[in-house]
Amino acid sequence: MGRLHTHQIVGDDCKGSNIRAKFLPNRTATTWNLLPPSIVNASNVNSFKAKLDAHVVSGDLRRSVY
Repeated sequence: MGRLHTHQIVGDDCKGSNIRAKFLPNRTATTWNLLPPSIVNASNVNSFKAKLDAHVVSGDLRRSVY
């Protein structure tokens, strides 16, 4: 089973632009992109939160180092 899902976030280049406007997407893009499809494709918010909590508790959460 691949770890990629169809809702990938692409970070923007911050050169010459307002870096504050792009801070959150650039900081969280790698962490979001590393989530398994079963979490990202949850049917509702409560299901997403429950699956994410279980994933964090299991120790499988991988984060960006930025």
